[in-house]
Amino acid sequence: MSLLPVFSGTLIAVPVWSLTLKPGEPQPFAPLFDVVITNIALSDELEDQSSRTTVKLSHPSSPVIDGPGEAAADGATIENTVTVLCSLIPGKIEQATVNITLEGGEEYLLQAVGKNTVFLTGKCYIDSDSSDSEPSDSEPSDSESVQMTWDENFGPVPVDQTGG
Repeated sequence: MSLLPVFSGTLIAVPVWSLTLKPGEPQPFAPLFDVVITNIALSDELEDQSSRTTVKLSHPSSPVIDGPGEAAADGATIENTVTVLCSLIPGKIEQATVNITLEGGEEYLLQAVGKNTVFLTGKCYIDSDSSDSEPSDSEPSDSESVQMTWDENFGPVPVDQTGG
């Protein structure tokens, strides 16, 4: 695991986030923080020089709202929606610029449908100054720094300083 920059304070962006999608291997992804996918590109080593590779995202659908300003009924089932982020064709369309935010705390499934490997690149936003909760003994205060490490399935995660 590689270590990420130390930070303290408010929302920061880790310079680069990336994920490799191999054909036929759906990649579950559950980021702890918001991730913004900004670019999707074919690998420089192509398995098939002429076929299309499509990148799909399965994500939780928004709950059904009964009317303006009304929340969804308790116990409402939230189903996953599958959408195409882009289709890439070697020699024609080898990369796509996108702006897709994957919210932290949600579960996603990313997959490359076709014969070629695809790389996703973007940024991960970390909110180290959550105003929604009171600081606890396990959470750093604004004056403390947090060392981050990279987890292949979750992106950047705080390093356990307690040794447990």
